[in-house]
Amino acid sequence: MRTRDKVRYIVAAIMLIIIVVAGYKLISYYYENSTAKNAFSDLSSTFQTAADKYSSEKTDMQNNTLSEKEKKQQLQESMVAALTYMRGYNADTFGWLTVEGTKIDYPVMHTPTDPEHYLYRNFQDESSSSGTPFLDWRGTLDSDNLIIYGHNMKSGTMFHDLLLFQEEDFFHENTTITLTLEDGVHTYQIIAAFPSVIDLNKNGFHWWDYINFATEEEFNTYVDSLREVALFDVAFDAKFGDARLITLATCAYHDSYGRMVVVGMEIED
Repeated sequence: MRTRDKVRYIVAAIMLIIIVVAGYKLISYYYENSTAKNAFSDLSSTFQTAADKYSSEKTDMQNNTLSEKEKKQQLQESMVAALTYMRGYNADTFGWLTVEGTKIDYPVMHTPTDPEHYLYRNFQDESSSSGTPFLDWRGTLDSDNLIIYGHNMKSGTMFHDLLLFQEEDFFHENTTITLTLEDGVHTYQIIAAFPSVIDLNKNGFHWWDYINFATEEEFNTYVDSLREVALFDVAFDAKFGDARLITLATCAYHDSYGRMVVVGMEIED
């Protein structure tokens, strides 16, 4: 075999290996994402089934004589009971998150001593590229601002749908975030959505540093910055000491350090 033919053979073999490896990785990626999607769908069903079971048992005990207000209270109690049920499977479960108009319907994990433990781990604490949404390690039930992170998966799962809030019509038509915690069900009105950059040299508004507000001045600085970066105007009355916030963040690709951020303020449900 001539030298030129040998070179062509070697190059062809290398190209074939590259194609096979790339194809394997691509198939593995989509298989893993499909598996993760189905697993989280099952978790959502488990959560809802547990809530329905609790609600049904309470209704049977009370012969369905509840007022509308009492039914609403019972619904919230059933969701808290379902969260307790899920925590029986994984004690790291902090809450259960849903966002109106999106596929976001997931548990939220919290591991203060290992901040990014669930960045690449599923609810069963197994390795997974999808990860599981998790609370900023500095957060607690009493925090003024609960910051929750989740992946932006190409499959459309996890926090991918946060990018929909860049569309004005979608932003104004889908306004509610619900977070079930051990102390009750919290409802938030979405007050801002904006692209950001996690780079101290490019971003003057360090939204990720606002967990608790020590002073009214600090709170007002945050609110002013939030209004400045928000893509769309929305009326909200945020008062120091009263406003409880939730912040959802995911990767976005307008910058190598890009993030899409959605902020909600707690309201009476």
